Amino acid sequence: LTIYSDCDTPSAVETAYVDTVLAQGGFNHHVAKVGNPISAAQTVTPWLDQPVQMPTPAMLLAIVREVKQQGARVVLTGHDGDTIVSHGRDYPHELLALGEWEKVLKIVEGRYQNKSDSAKDIESDLYNYLLPYGTELVKKLAIKNYINLFFRPGKYWNISPKKTIKIVLQSIYHNFRRVNLNKFNGSISNQFAKSIKLGKLLQDEFNYQFGYLPTEYLNHYRAITSGNMQEGSEQIDGISAAVSIEARHPFLDKRVIELCLAAPAHLKYCNGFGRGVMRRGMKDILPEEVRRRKSKVDFYGFIINRMETAESSVIKNLLLEQKSNLSHYLNTNAVQEDYQKFSNSAAKWQQRRREARMINCAIYLSLWLKLID
Repeated sequence: LTIYSDCDTPSAVETAYVDTVLAQGGFNHHVAKVGNPISAAQTVTPWLDQPVQMPTPAMLLAIVREVKQQGARVVLTGHDGDTIVSHGRDYPHELLALGEWEKVLKIVEGRYQNKSDSAKDIESDLYNYLLPYGTELVKKLAIKNYINLFFRPGKYWNISPKKTIKIVLQSIYHNFRRVNLNKFNGSISNQFAKSIKLGKLLQDEFNYQFGYLPTEYLNHYRAITSGNMQEGSEQIDGISAAVSIEARHPFLDKRVIELCLAAPAHLKYCNGFGRGVMRRGMKDILPEEVRRRKSKVDFYGFIINRMETAESSVIKNLLLEQKSNLSHYLNTNAVQEDYQKFSNSAAKWQQRRREARMINCAIYLSLWLKLID
């Protein structure tokens, strides 16, 4: 039994990939129609012991309800499979530190068959590869290695001087930056932020999450042991249990985790493709266009669409209804202003993801405060 959650939004459609897999035969396939995100949050909040953490519980709620309707009692999730298998994106940083430029070249050639046609993409990738290690070299004042790092790529690729200068300046800047509380959470109440020393908490978390680690293994381990994974698991389990469905997470099996963590870094980021271990394992099981797929659906297209249409009045009511309770944690005037700007913006949804996320977080907190009030 397989379930596909249909958001009925063009940016979230994956039916082409689904149909390719289903064409192989042998599936009892069903489609779960996804409801509105905030309405789903209103339903599931009483089932949880904290505000909703995921971007939207709407997909999960639709899936477990469909599972129950089909008479099943257990659902196998793909929860955090990306993290367990690993995107392997830190492997190029490891190669740069070791001076393994030929291997970096092989990774780039694996991603782009024609270098001249993909010059901008190659520059962008190299920028992302060079910056973390360059930042670490600045911190250590390893000037000789630093200079070599930025001139060596010219042997293999024609990187513009402008791009090189940009990488140099960014790598220096990253050693002096501090988390700007207003940039990341401008809608949080100043009084509340000071009372819990939020600035320090954010800086510590930022340093932990994004601090340089020299190997793919260490970065992989950090991701696996992150508290984010546990929070996500608990909320999935809570929502599933409330619908009398048992959620099981194959990727969180201890043996699977140990195997994936121990896999050599070059398998995790194989020929420029992340999740290399799974891609290899799925050979002759998944169709090639699925196995070699690079993209993932961004569900904020669906979320923002509903925020602008079906749920606009719900948002206004919830922000107003819990204004007194929210004011202890948030600058409610700033939240209202952000929502007005968001509503009046003509920008594409991709450019409004962060604003949508902040407004959703305020809504989820509002629902939680309403429940415990």
